[in-house]
Amino acid sequence: MIVPLRRGGAATRITVLIPEAEPAHIWQRLLQNRRGAVVARAVRRDTDAVICRLRFRLETGGTARGDAAIVSASTYRDVMNSAMDYDGHCAEIVHQADLLASCLTERDADLTTTVPSCPEWNLAQLLRHLGEAHRWVAELVRTRATEPPPDTALRILPRDTAQSPAELAAWLADGARLLADTLRGTGPDARIWTPLPSGSPRFFARRMTHETVMHRADATLALGRDFTVDQRVALDSLDEWMELGSLPEMFDFHPDRRELLGPGRTLHFHATDTPPEAAADWLVDLTGDTLAWRRAQEPAAVSVRAPLTDLLLLIYGRLPGDSDTFEIVGDAELLEFWLARVLFG
Repeated sequence: MIVPLRRGGAATRITVLIPEAEPAHIWQRLLQNRRGAVVARAVRRDTDAVICRLRFRLETGGTARGDAAIVSASTYRDVMNSAMDYDGHCAEIVHQADLLASCLTERDADLTTTVPSCPEWNLAQLLRHLGEAHRWVAELVRTRATEPPPDTALRILPRDTAQSPAELAAWLADGARLLADTLRGTGPDARIWTPLPSGSPRFFARRMTHETVMHRADATLALGRDFTVDQRVALDSLDEWMELGSLPEMFDFHPDRRELLGPGRTLHFHATDTPPEAAADWLVDLTGDTLAWRRAQEPAAVSVRAPLTDLLLLIYGRLPGDSDTFEIVGDAELLEFWLARVLFG
């Protein structure tokens, strides 16, 4: 919605109001399409408009039960297999948190810095969210919960902080170690609640690895520093993103994603800085009845070539597609349409 703000002479100023639904529970963000962020970035890039994102919460009408938003695919366990195993994910959660902690303390980061990729948060809020998420999952796994525990601490995040960067960094690292230790102690095959039908700690080990990776990217980029990630981790992060985003049951939560389907609609992503054995090619196939993907180097309606980390940041909505780092050949509008529809996290 565009609302006239002031008219005078030849100048016209407008405010763009973008309504954006906030899930009642933080785990429901897996099923949320955060298109408001995409629209906000596009309008900021192309106009001088003032952007206001109006967030409101969708309540379930009662106590949220664990099966309220669970995708029912019996085959989801199959997509949990990856080059990184359970122990590797546990170790990576700690490693990524340590890297983020080091980023905070190296130059005494300003915790009031706005995070452009999460514009409703400053750096302190981002770090608290991630640290609370580690502790939330650790408690869920430790108790072998059959429904999601309260997640208020992940969502209600005060902007002010009395903690120093070093104190917040230490707290963040402690939470990551608590989560990794809890996952290892519980084991990968215990039966617990998960927002998608894995039903085991394997889901959270992988999901929290890449949650930590991407929030480290958010913080690093907000501080104006270079973000890098190990090739094996980036490959697994992209695979997980493709797997979650392509679940057919996502149509139940986002019916408008069916608009992506159509003849000739294919997208190819190629990492330019990986060896051939990495097989760093992803083909997104929208020509059938479901969103499909595979690791393949095939002709497509639109092809995107870039370094692996940049591809990861593009697909996660952390870099715009018009950045000079991307070589785009073919139907750029299809790429923009797809990115806007499937964005999450």
